[in-house]
Amino acid sequence: FTLQVYPTVFHPKLYFSSRLLGEYVERLNLQNKRVLDFGTGSGIIGLCTARAGADVLSVDVNPTAVECTRKNAEANSLNAKLEVRQSNLFSSVRADEKFDYIVWNPPFYPKPATDMSSHAWNAGLIYDVIRRFASEAAKHLKPNGRVIIILSSDMDIPFILSFFEQAGTKPLLRYSKRKLFETFSIYECGYATP
Repeated sequence: FTLQVYPTVFHPKLYFSSRLLGEYVERLNLQNKRVLDFGTGSGIIGLCTARAGADVLSVDVNPTAVECTRKNAEANSLNAKLEVRQSNLFSSVRADEKFDYIVWNPPFYPKPATDMSSHAWNAGLIYDVIRRFASEAAKHLKPNGRVIIILSSDMDIPFILSFFEQAGTKPLLRYSKRKLFETFSIYECGYATP
């Protein structure tokens, strides 16, 4: 991809998680699927899923990330397959919008976000942003839809997985890879959709 990454936006080339998650989702059968690219940042996951044939809605709380994703979709001729919105969690996702996949590279640290750039890193005290996501995601999935999330060994993974279990799903480990001093794990969560 041709990518621009604006200041305050998570840079996918500097961190392994974006690449691993992008490679994983591109191996899925996404032709004619609907994907919600959550916390889009530069748009890299949305671009990967759009290139693989999905119709994509990319959302981010950071307005600079929204603009960055929009420009990157245009630069890679994927803007017809990728819509972008500013959204605080699911605030800009309509109740009637349902997805085959919701894909997220979440913030890894249990600290409050203090500015727009720190939303990419900090998930709130005791991972509150991930807890809220886990409890709301099922409302936006099609029957048999899946959440795909990448977690780091720097996180309290059992605690975070418990959010998804409390919301009615059993997270399944689909892929794991060690990079330097950190292990990244990709989980899929299928909910009993309402």
